[in-house]
Amino acid sequence: MKKYQGEIRGGRRAFFRAVAGVGVLAGTGALILRAGGGSGTAAKTTAAAAPTGIGYHETDHIRKYYETARQ
Repeated sequence: MKKYQGEIRGGRRAFFRAVAGVGVLAGTGALILRAGGGSGTAAKTTAAAAPTGIGYHETDHIRKYYETARQ
């Protein structure tokens, strides 16, 4: 019985090591892209395509929701 349990634990450990490695690689990649390590053209195209009115703004739909929520 102990031999079988050891094999399972070894598999679990290897799985968690692999998951941790993938997490570290993903985090490193995100930091590189955030710092501007990616291609400059991609950053320029997304900045140019962004709408100017970003942020919270009340629309008729939101005002109607607020009115119904007060009741």
